[in-house]
This record gives sequence, C-alpha cells and structure tokens, in this order.
Amino acid sequence: MLLSLNQRCKDRFIASFIYIFIVHMEKDLELALFECPQHPGSTIKRVLKKPMEEKILYCTVCLTQANPRQNPFFSPIEKILGEYQTQLEKIYRLKIDGRPPEHLMLLLRKRDDMINNFSEHIELQKQKVIEKMDKLEQEFLELIQTTKLRILANLEIQLKMFKKNFEDYQEKLRRHFRFGEKVDPPTLAEIYKEINACDDTQDLQVKLRSYLTELEEADLLVGENVSHRDLVIIDSLNKFKESIENSLNEKPVCVVLNEESYKNSLNFAKEKLSTFLNEISNIRGQVVNLKSFTLESQLASNKEFALLRKWMSIGGDYAVKLIARSNDSSEFDQIAQKALLINNVLILAKSQRGEVLGCYREHTKGAVTFCIGDERVKHDVGDPLQKMGFYSISPSFHLTWKQKVRYNAEIHENIKKHNLENKHERSMCVLLTEFEPEAFGGADTKYFYQKTIHFIQEIELFEVIVYK
Repeated sequence: MLLSLNQRCKDRFIASFIYIFIVHMEKDLELALFECPQHPGSTIKRVLKKPMEEKILYCTVCLTQANPRQNPFFSPIEKILGEYQTQLEKIYRLKIDGRPPEHLMLLLRKRDDMINNFSEHIELQKQKVIEKMDKLEQEFLELIQTTKLRILANLEIQLKMFKKNFEDYQEKLRRHFRFGEKVDPPTLAEIYKEINACDDTQDLQVKLRSYLTELEEADLLVGENVSHRDLVIIDSLNKFKESIENSLNEKPVCVVLNEESYKNSLNFAKEKLSTFLNEISNIRGQVVNLKSFTLESQLASNKEFALLRKWMSIGGDYAVKLIARSNDSSEFDQIAQKALLINNVLILAKSQRGEVLGCYREHTKGAVTFCIGDERVKHDVGDPLQKMGFYSISPSFHLTWKQKVRYNAEIHENIKKHNLENKHERSMCVLLTEFEPEAFGGADTKYFYQKTIHFIQEIELFEVIVYK
C-alpha cells in the first residue's frame, strides 16, 4: 500500500514537471485558443477531469458559474496534455509479446464496412432530421401566422362592436322615446334581411351578440313584476352611455403590445418550447467514449461491478454513464427525482454502517435490489411510484430525501422504537430495502427494521446504456 502511494506521488510529480516544462521551456509548443460557445469572446481555460460529464470545457465566465464542489477537478489544458503524455509513455511500455488474438483482429478487418454502414445511417438520420425540423419550422410559422390573423380579426371586431354600440344606442333612444317620426319594430323579414346583409362571420357575431343582449334586457322590461319601467329604461340608457364613453377612454390593447404581459408570456412559451426541443434533440443509443477498464464509481470496484452485471442480467455491449454523485443529503432529493426519469438506471448508496446497497431498474423488465457486501439480491417487476415521504425506485428500494425526521412519522417512530443508529439528529436520508420474505412494513420487529432501514451517507446515480 505504501509503495502504491509513493508511486502515485511520483507519477503526479512527473506529470507536474512535464506541465511546467511544456509551459515554460517548450516555447514552440503553443496551444490554440478556443472560444467558449456559451460566452463569445472568452476562451477555454480549464478542463473538468470527469469525461462522462456533459460539459467539460470551461472559460473564465463558466468557472464563476460552476459548482464549487467541482473546483478540485478543474485543470489547465496544458497540464492535462502533460499527464496524458506521461501515461502514454507508461502504457506503451506495457506490451504483450506476440500478435493480438484472432477474435480481436477480426473487428479491424470489418472496420471499413462497419464505418460505411454507420456513416450511411448517420447521413440518413441527418436528412430525416432536416426534413422533420423544416416541417416543424413551417408548422410554427403557420401557427404564428394564424395567430396574427386572429388578432387582426379580433381588432376589427372591436371596431365593428364600437360602431354597433352607437347604432344600438341611437336605436334605443328611438325605441323608448316618442320624438320625431313614428318608429315601428322591425318585422321578422327585416331581421332576416339584416342578418343576410352581414359581410362575414365577424359581422354575424356582432349582430347576434347584440340580439342576445337585447333579449336579456327585454326580459327585465316586460316582466310582470317590473315596476317604474321609465326609471329602469333611463337607468339602463345611462349605463349604456357610460359604457360607450369608457370604451373610448380605455381603448382595447393587444397583449402582444403590452410589454410586460408579452414578455411574461414569451418567457413562458420559450421555457416550454426549450423543454420540447431538448427532449426531441436527444439521441437514443448514443456512441460514448468507451472505456476498457474503469467504472466511474467510488462505491463499487470493477470486480464488484462484474457481479452487479450478473445480477442486472445485461446482455451484449453496454456503457455506464455517471449522472450524479453526492455525499450531501441536501442533494439526495434531486438525485432521486433524476433516477425516476431514466429508463435504465443504476443507483448505488453507501450507508452509515459502510454497506453498499443499490438498485438497477430496466424500463421494460422491472428491477433488481441488492447489497454488495453480503450479496443479497431480490428481483422485482412493476413500475416505480413516487409516494408520500419517499421515492419508490423499485418495489423493494425506497429512498427518502433530506427532511425533518418527524416528517415521516411511521419511519421516525420505528427508528425511536428500535433504537436504530442515526447520526443525523434533525434531518436524514433513509433507504428502505426489502430482502426479507415479509411484505414491506408488514412485520413489526426490531430485526426487520434493522435489515430494512439504512441511513445514507453517499449516493451515486448512473445511466446504463445497453446496445442491442
């Protein structure tokens, strides 16, 4: 162990020496400047030494926005190159005498055919994407054009309605007061003629809306219980007059022209559209940067992962992508929510007792819950559910988030009742696993809850990408 530690220290010293040598001695080695795609004008300064992360290149602005927990993993590009060259020197000395086995060489003979096949597929995909996105763009343009025409039509209705109100006001004065020439009510034929004279559905809508309003008013005037009809008519006309005047003082304004309302609606639409575009821009079955020897886990070794693969029943080629890792219980809720959204998800959790437990859930086959140390394993079928107080990642794997201990009264009472060890006094994250034959929560014994409840110290979340 001491020799291994000394060797690692020696390797780091060599890498740091090469980095200093490259930067200060090899003036002819000049690294090109790469502009940050998120912050134009700012160049890439650091690399996040986590190759499975979605973002690994950071400019000065990116670094100010990065999670402080990632600071130890940032490194200058020059230093990465120095370390890479150092490792290559070592790897190239690790030669196996003789030619590679025939089954390994066979892939290289198929290289050109496989790349051509893959290239044809990618080109066809690109063409289909262009056609699909062009169609989507046209649909959005048509939607915007339709909306514009609808707004203009509604504005035209507003003008017609304003004019019609004046006409109705004048008609009401003639109808309810005896002045000037005698006015008779229109006949049914004249009403039909007025309706048939409408230029379009906008005119029809204005006319019929006016008729419906007058029907309501007529019910108020001709009813048997109406007294002081003259006062009712005068009051009605006064309100009509005030409404016309108010329409002029408070003219209608389109939301699209109200900056605050428009901005709020636009931001809402952009957020929804961005979510939609992000979803459709995902690529299933992505080609990842394959690794021969390493698993991005601090909780399970490669040897243990070979056992996990057996439990998980993964057939064919696969890749394991680290999505999240944390030993901060305030982040466990977010990790649990991410887990529910991944089709093929692997969760590893380390308890305060040092146990490494986990769950692998495949979207179409169900789930398997396991404890690596004593090789306990249980297979389940069924969809996961989010329940009150905890996330059910599988029927036998339930994860609470950071919360007040008293929040989940049933769990809290069993912790106190059975004197279960818990280092967190105010908040906790609990993993509940069921390996016992009894139904979950069905056996009220100290042994059952000792085996079921685990206080979580650290969590890792992976997406398992299986290649068919």
